Amino acid sequence: MFKKYNWQQPIYKNDLLMVLLNGFLACLLGGILGGLLDYLLGGIIGVPISISLFLFCYMIGTRMNKGYISYHILYPVLSIVFLLLAMLFCNMTYVLCLLRGAGFWAYLGTGAFYLTTFFGFIIDIVNSFINFSLLGLILSLVNCGITIYAFFLCYRLVKGKN
Repeated sequence: MFKKYNWQQPIYKNDLLMVLLNGFLACLLGGILGGLLDYLLGGIIGVPISISLFLFCYMIGTRMNKGYISYHILYPVLSIVFLLLAMLFCNMTYVLCLLRGAGFWAYLGTGAFYLTTFFGFIIDIVNSFINFSLLGLILSLVNCGITIYAFFLCYRLVKGKN
C-alpha cells in the first residue's frame, strides 16, 4: 500500500495545488452541508446515525480525483486529512445551529469540542457500557463502523484505478 518507491515519484506543482484547492473546498462545503444535515436529521427528527460522512466522502473523493492528472500516493492521504477537516466543519456547523453568539465561540475554545468531534463514537461506546444501554451500544458501534468505512471509501475514491 505505502511502498517506498511510491513516495519517491515526482509531485507536480499544478496537480498538488489543484488537489489542495479541490479538497479544501469540498471539505468546507461538505462540512457545512453535513452539519446542517446532521442538525436537521439528528437534532430535529431524531435520526441518530451520522449519514453525512458519506456526503463528505463523495464530495471529497470525486473532487480530488478530478483534480490531478498524474497520480501520487500523497493524494489519498490528503483525502483522509480533508475528511477529518470536513468532520470538524460539520461539528462546527452543528454547534453553530445549536448555540448562538458568545456560547459558540466559548465552546470552540474548549478541548471537549475537538474530543467529541474526532472521538465521539468512542465516547458514546464507553457511555453505553457505563449506562448499560444496549440500543446506545448498537448505534455507537454502527456509527464507528460507518466512520471507519467512510475513511476507507474516501481513500479508495481518490486512489481510483491506480
